[in-house]
Amino acid sequence: MKMKLYLKDYITLGNVICSVISMVLVIHGKIDLAAFLIWLAYIFDSLDGLVARITGKQNSIGGHLDNTDDLVGYAIAPALIIYAAYVPLLGHFWSVALACVPAIFGTIRHARNYA
Repeated sequence: MKMKLYLKDYITLGNVICSVISMVLVIHGKIDLAAFLIWLAYIFDSLDGLVARITGKQNSIGGHLDNTDDLVGYAIAPALIIYAAYVPLLGHFWSVALACVPAIFGTIRHARNYA
């Protein structure tokens, strides 16, 4: 079966692209730029629904794609940024604990959308 992607799907993928680049930047110590890219990922996330309504294009993969991209952009990448930003101040244990907050709630949100 051939899957057709629409403009809104490519905008949704902009969310995950920004999130992945953000995580790479964290690894290289560029936390402020990584945080900016997460903000940009949020912009992509808010635009995909608008574009879907304007163009009238819908497909079965769109909701799944959006939900999965949100897991990366709202949970995993922010958790890594939080850890990297706070480890010099709080140490490893408390930075991991703080980073678990978006990871836990983002994972719960992701699972709830499929339950």
